[in-house]
Formats: sequence, structure tokens, C-alpha cells
Amino acid sequence: MAGEASAARLARGRFEGRHPLFLAALVAAATVVAADFRWWAGLLAVVFLASLGAIRSGWRCGLLWCVVGMAALVVFLVRTNGRNSAEMVLVSSPHGEVAARLLKDGDGSERSWVAPARLLGGPMDGAKVLWKGGGPLPVAGSIITAKGRFASPPEPRNPGEFDRAGWLRRQGVAAVFESDWEPGTVQTGWLARIGAKIRHGFRERVTEGLDPASEGAVVIRAVVIGEQPPDADALIAAFRNSGTLHVFSVSGLHVAMVGSIGWLVLSWLGVP
Repeated sequence: MAGEASAARLARGRFEGRHPLFLAALVAAATVVAADFRWWAGLLAVVFLASLGAIRSGWRCGLLWCVVGMAALVVFLVRTNGRNSAEMVLVSSPHGEVAARLLKDGDGSERSWVAPARLLGGPMDGAKVLWKGGGPLPVAGSIITAKGRFASPPEPRNPGEFDRAGWLRRQGVAAVFESDWEPGTVQTGWLARIGAKIRHGFRERVTEGLDPASEGAVVIRAVVIGEQPPDADALIAAFRNSGTLHVFSVSGLHVAMVGSIGWLVLSWLGVP
């Protein structure tokens, strides 16, 4: 038994030596998860984890975990309070013209599309909103101006329904801007046009030779660029039934591909 315990401590030491920030990141993540429930739960998590670190590896480790946890808690609470304040101001603001810069390409059709955007001026300059508009699909980086009003993120109406409002708020979205039926003005700079051309060109080339609407093309785009098709439930069911969903969860495979490319480039540059 003593030999097994010693081997376990040795293995743990090797793991921590190779991943020095793993436990600190785990403390920060646990604190944020607890604070998302209640602010005092996040504070209790900091005290508990700091005490656990002190018992496990001494007071220095406990102090480090306390500092990391408190930093994560403060940043989370500041961002959450800022977003909540922005939501109150935007929802109570009157109907009027609003300008924003799109953070992603518009998703939908010319009749109705949505995209996250950052407000330019107005009641809460710099606040992140979900923009609901119409007309030709704009691209990321475009500046769009339209008349409309703000609303709170839609709350679930039925038991067990997906909490879209909570999900949007965790993305930093303060409110939903619902534009009028008249399409607004869109200004697309040269940099945004070049970026859109590169993105769309890559999207087409990864499925070149395949029917764009085929299931194979949909799977390739989902894995390589993290695209989420409208009928994602049927696509996910096939991977869930085959036991391979964990490989593609949170677009994990394409993230690993990007990381591998970065590692390869750094190794060519001689970075150890």
C-alpha cells in the first residue's frame, strides 16, 4: 500500500510539473461556476479551495489559490453587474435608431437574420447585443444602422426548455435588438470584405466536389470550422448513438487542429 501511495504521489508530481497552471485554472473555473449560482457561493468556493490547497501543499499554495479564486470571482461579478446594468438601461430606452458593429456574419435569410453586435454610441456604447434584422446578410465587421427597440433575452416558457436567456447572458449579451421591418443601412469596410471572402472561400473549399447540402458536407463544416446547421439535432443523434459525440463536443476536433497548426508553426520558428 505504501508503495502504491508513493507511486501515486510521484505520478501526481510529474503531472503538476508538466501542467503547472492546471490546478490554478481549475480553481478559477470552479469559482466562476459557483458564483454563477450565487455570489456568496463563489466566495465560499474560494475559501474552501484555498483551505484545501493549504492543507494539501502548504500555506503558499493556499494563498495562491485564494488570489486566483478571488481574481476570477471579482472579474466575473464586475462583468455580470455591468451586463445587468446595460440590460436595464437598454430595455428601458425608447424606440429609435441604433448603430452597431457586427461581431459575426448574419445567420439566417434575407427575410430574418441574427448576429451578435457591439453598440456604437447610443444609450450603452460598447454593450454586446443580439441583433435581429432583415435584408441582405451582412458580414462580420460591418457597421449597421436601423430603427427598432431593445428587449430582454427570451426566457424559457415551459419546464425543461432550453434556457436561451441564460445562455445569451453567459455570452455577454445584454439585450436583444429587434429592428423594424424596414432594412437598415449597412457599411462594409475593405477589411471586413477581405475577411468575409477568406472565410467563405475556405468554407467552400473544404467541401469542394461535394453537394453543399449533403450530410457529408454538413459534417465536414461542423468538424472543421465549427458550423452549427439548423437541423443539428439529427446530426448529433447519429454521433451520440455511435459513441463518438465526445470527440466532436464543443467543436473539440477543429480546436485541436488549430492548436496543432500553431504548434507546428512555433516549432518551425524554433520555439521550444
